[in-house]
Amino acid sequence: MAKHTTAQKASFTDRRTRALKLASTGHTYDDIARISREEDWEPRPYNSRQAVGADILKGYRARVAEHNEAADVHVQIELEKLDQLEAAAWKVLRARHFVVNQGVIVYMGISADEGTKRGWNSVDALRQDLIKNEDGSFKEPLEDDKPVLDAIDRLLKIADHRAKLTGIYAPVKKQLEVSGGLAVDHEINTLMASLGAGGQGTLATPAAPGERPSVVRHPGSIGKAHRATNGANASA
Repeated sequence: MAKHTTAQKASFTDRRTRALKLASTGHTYDDIARISREEDWEPRPYNSRQAVGADILKGYRARVAEHNEAADVHVQIELEKLDQLEAAAWKVLRARHFVVNQGVIVYMGISADEGTKRGWNSVDALRQDLIKNEDGSFKEPLEDDKPVLDAIDRLLKIADHRAKLTGIYAPVKKQLEVSGGLAVDHEINTLMASLGAGGQGTLATPAAPGERPSVVRHPGSIGKAHRATNGANASA
């Protein structure tokens, strides 16, 4: 089979596009085939409604694939954005934050003894935020936990959004199995058979440990037994 040229492929695509447009406006496959013959569509008109249906199906599949590909690209772009936002949130989470009042850092006093217990005999080069007073006491900036908590909240929201984009929250189908279902059905059938075709019989009720089970006789069977006893007495 000879391969279609680029121009021929374009003609087939144009014909399919026209068919899709007519189908979306309420035209039947028979209508589209007839219109294609009347207007002599290139590269050739449709010769049957089946040909129209097959071409339209191919067009819809191509559109679905195109939309899915575009959606995948969009999801990937959004995931990369979330990665950048997550990195920024982690930066805030790892940083130290101090309480500020009217543009001034708030300090809390630490006694000389407490500073000695903490090993602050001299201001550590890594803790340049400490201020050592002349009397040996210290002033330590009061840390602010709110930015840290806000960063944690933001990270959770980012994780939630990422999970929705990637489908982690998609419902999981669970198959529930009833153990011993056939055995239960068998017990029911056995019980119904013991009651008899007319709904008569006896039913043993469960007994407590050490006791004999009690037998509850169906009213119909009691009447039947009573009649049988009377008959026996009469014959005697």
